[in-house]
Amino acid sequence: MNSPGPDTAAGPIANTSAKEPHNAQYEPRRREPALTVAPNPNPPGDHAGSGLCVIAVAVNPYVDLPGGRTAFNPNRETDAALLARFESAWFLQQQASRWNAVPVESPSVLLAVDVSAVGPDRYVLGAVTIDRSGWGLALLGGPGLTIPTVTTPGLDAHQLRGRRINLTFGQLPHEQFRVCYLRP
Repeated sequence: MNSPGPDTAAGPIANTSAKEPHNAQYEPRRREPALTVAPNPNPPGDHAGSGLCVIAVAVNPYVDLPGGRTAFNPNRETDAALLARFESAWFLQQQASRWNAVPVESPSVLLAVDVSAVGPDRYVLGAVTIDRSGWGLALLGGPGLTIPTVTTPGLDAHQLRGRRINLTFGQLPHEQFRVCYLRP
């Protein structure tokens, strides 16, 4: 459900490197302080600047994740394949219904988190802008819904791609995503 953003052309995301998403241009960001989860800094009900963080890599890349998610090797994935993996098949119906009714409560950025490392060594494989007005269409897609996104060049919304993040997830399908507020 990727729709064109205001400053981008419609169409598929270009793969700029055979080694995507571990492109060397993002390596310096891994040396920056890890992002941490923070309390909502906005007025009650306003979730601008929040992120929807999702699992992107199995802890053991040869074992599938719960909920039917297959493991993959991010060194061999193109940006388009990575985006398809992290925007699709989430059990977010309850949250999406609320976000559809009140879009300002929706997270504004979708972040794919590599969970093959522990604690602050985890990092953001990709980040895209969420189309906060697209939750109604997403709900029509069935139980494993696709998160509505806006085309984001290089999967690098807010220059988050490659940043380390200190975040944990659970093992059940409804624990494989978290809404959070990030701070450097």
